[in-house]
Amino acid sequence: MAICGGVPGSRALVVFPAIGAAAPADPCYVVTDLSASVHNPTAINAAGDVVGITSVPCGLSSPAQLMCPRAVRYDSSTGLTTEMGMVGDGTSVYYSYAYDINAGGVAVGASEAIPGSQSTLCATRYPAGGGRECLIADNSSEALAINDAGAIVGYLADNAENGRNRAFIIDGGALTDLHAEIVARESGALHSQATAINAGGDVAGWYYDAGFTKHAWVRHRPVGDAEPVYEFLSLPENLAGSDADTTGINDAGQVIATTNLWSGSPPLRAILWTGGVPQDLGTLEGAFMEGSAALGINGRSDVVGGRTSSFSAIRAVAPSACTPSSTATA
Repeated sequence: MAICGGVPGSRALVVFPAIGAAAPADPCYVVTDLSASVHNPTAINAAGDVVGITSVPCGLSSPAQLMCPRAVRYDSSTGLTTEMGMVGDGTSVYYSYAYDINAGGVAVGASEAIPGSQSTLCATRYPAGGGRECLIADNSSEALAINDAGAIVGYLADNAENGRNRAFIIDGGALTDLHAEIVARESGALHSQATAINAGGDVAGWYYDAGFTKHAWVRHRPVGDAEPVYEFLSLPENLAGSDADTTGINDAGQVIATTNLWSGSPPLRAILWTGGVPQDLGTLEGAFMEGSAALGINGRSDVVGGRTSSFSAIRAVAPSACTPSSTATA
């Protein structure tokens, strides 16, 4: 089915360009229904390949009604969806997840360290040609993002510290403990995760302080033997004290996050940092306790996210001062 400017359905998706950006003509799309094989799509690359998570029966040793998450890849060139993480004789791991995919078709996520054992998860690399690579087997861990150069970020739960989350980056095959770098600069950091990485190797993430408030940070990739430069990002005054759950960073170094006020109305707000300066992206009016969430950002500074409430579907949001360039439904 070819669609120009919109996709028919019951829930509106509103896309806003960044302030000052020229609005392109409404594009035409070919819509492919992946719901039968990819229950929860999580990422798409430049070739149109999609990764995500589906649910399948756990196995012969489990009750028939017990379903397990499995990482899957949709190949846009063949139209086929395959399960990732197949090992040995072709028997699948019980649990696997896929969260991101780069231009080369390499995906990352998490899977059981010992297939079929229902053991802890290990950060996992899924090569484009198939199979899986468990990156960190001695601690529970997840790989959350990968860039086109193959650098991977995520977190591990340190067994020696009662499962404390520690952000990491694996670049050129070497693992760097980002949590140690964060603690050296912010001594009150208890837990941390690296959630996004851009083409230049800059990493965005968050850390918990002693009061269990999340704070956003950016690590700029070091040059040569130089020390990495960190930015600890502040929130707008009206959101001070809120959690900041970072979700993306573009190649210009702009960072997005969703804040959680834990009280007040609305509880969630989408935030954009440009040059370290925060911008509250606002909310869409409508439902009770309406809020907004930032989920992705591109090189044009366009932000896509969600309209959040107990009763409404997820919708795309961006700075409220912009004029929408197109509306689609899903």
